[in-house]
Amino acid sequence: MVEKYLKCKKSNNVLQTDMKNKNLTVNQVALPLLAAVFLVYFDNNFPSPVLASIARDLDIDLALAGNLVAVYSIATALGSILFGPVSDVRGRRFMLSTSLLAFSLFTILCGMAQSYLQMLALRAACGLAGGVLVSNAYAYATDYCLSKGEAQRLTGVMGTITSGIFLAIVIGVPAGLFAASLGTWRSAFIAAGAIALLLLIAIIRLPSIAAGTSQSSYLKELVGYFALMKKPGLGLPLLIFFVQLIPTAFPVYAPTWIILNGYNLQVIAVIYMITGVVSTATAMLSGRVAAETGTKRLLIGSNLVMAAAVLLVGLTPFQLIWSTALFTTYSMCMAARMAQMQAYALQRVDAAQRGRYSALISFWMQLGATAGVAATASGLSHFDLSLDRGGMTAIAIICCVLLLGTAVLCMRLPYQGEVADAGR
Repeated sequence: MVEKYLKCKKSNNVLQTDMKNKNLTVNQVALPLLAAVFLVYFDNNFPSPVLASIARDLDIDLALAGNLVAVYSIATALGSILFGPVSDVRGRRFMLSTSLLAFSLFTILCGMAQSYLQMLALRAACGLAGGVLVSNAYAYATDYCLSKGEAQRLTGVMGTITSGIFLAIVIGVPAGLFAASLGTWRSAFIAAGAIALLLLIAIIRLPSIAAGTSQSSYLKELVGYFALMKKPGLGLPLLIFFVQLIPTAFPVYAPTWIILNGYNLQVIAVIYMITGVVSTATAMLSGRVAAETGTKRLLIGSNLVMAAAVLLVGLTPFQLIWSTALFTTYSMCMAARMAQMQAYALQRVDAAQRGRYSALISFWMQLGATAGVAATASGLSHFDLSLDRGGMTAIAIICCVLLLGTAVLCMRLPYQGEVADAGR
């Protein structure tokens, strides 16, 4: 049944847009995609500060409540990769609309959950829909820029869309802290779901872009992911996995580390607000920097700066202003690197494979982040380290080594063909 559903007529790989709303500018298209990515990551960041309230209302241990964050992250990775082939057949706008509708309904239901198992299932469903939404947002942006003959705008558009991730931190963490103080976590989920429904109007108005694909079954396309691992050149998805592995764990453990140095949640909220605002702006500006210096140079430079910043964090005594500056620098470079890796990879893949490739990137990115946090927690426990007794130093050194290794791998990426002909 699935195989019949995914079969389609043979077509060339030229992107075709419908006539409806054909005059939308690239920026007008990027804004609703930014909002979609923001909602997915808001849904990811918001629950962390209110886990104690959720645990109390659902009558479970706080340790179990942590699974609500983990299952969302894993489901996001699975959602990306399982539905990538469908995107290449049915089109990005269809998948954006469908996944956004599912995401909004499941998020609203999260605010109404009455038991731990209900909440766990609903968080998994939200994650699946969120994974489809994010991977298709990036794939659609690439399709649209290439179909309009504005491939040079892609780096800027990717930066704009990626800024939604960091904007979610700016709004999500303080919103979670505020909701926790008022005991209104249910209302926050319902409000996020309602906003997603409103966003659906803007997504439906986006032009439909048809990407040709050869006649093939869903299972064959799913297996085809392994062939895509070889594109472009170094297998960027695996590179992205290592990019996210331990370096993502540093921001996760940073709040606890700050508390251990004698600061309260209000200070953490201010630090994350500053860091998030600066990182959001950096993601938006990263396209301009990449256009001037080249994406490869930006990727190498951001890894080197992150390596220096995190090493200084681990080897110097904690001082609020100094450590906040280092943390902000680290996050800025992470934002720029995340945005431009997407742009670098997606413009090099045929239109008929772009949905699957975007899904593959999202999968490895999410899997790397999840594995990094799990490996860090396991390592701290195995070596009997705490964040105030050598733990943060160990994380910083490992991060530095991985970031330097990633910079070396990025040096092997080709400079030539910064804007590919794929999809034209």
